[in-house]
Amino acid sequence: MRVGFQSIKCIVAFLFISVSASQAKGFDLPLDSPPMDRDDPKYLTSYAPVIKPAKEAVVSVHSARILKVIRSGGMDPREELMRRYFGLPLPRQKAPTFEERRVPQGIGSGVVISAEGYILTNNHVISTEDGAAADEILVELNDGRELSAQLVGRWSSYPN
Repeated sequence: MRVGFQSIKCIVAFLFISVSASQAKGFDLPLDSPPMDRDDPKYLTSYAPVIKPAKEAVVSVHSARILKVIRSGGMDPREELMRRYFGLPLPRQKAPTFEERRVPQGIGSGVVISAEGYILTNNHVISTEDGAAADEILVELNDGRELSAQLVGRWSSYPN
């Protein structure tokens, strides 16, 4: 409760200072007399010429963990409950089934650093919650293509 009251007090104080400063007489900011020449090459006014060539090297990186799930040969617990409730005989046990599930782990950006396709990204993007390497890594290029990637190396010995 006390923290909220202090926040409100700060906001009110800020509004009071803003209003009183704008209403003060003679509150004039000096401006440069000539405007900046935006066509002059010595003044960088936009990052667009620099970003356009670099844009193609930036990619989106998605990682996933593959979990192997074993389903017992039994039936659905709801079906089993209904069979017991209505007194129906239980069917024979089926053999267990195996399936894989992909659990998303990380998403981030990366940069293509060589013509061979090496990509540099952060370690947390390609790691699982316990710090192990992700089982599957997908890279999405700027043109929309998704490619499977292989982990070549990583540095995960940073201080916690």
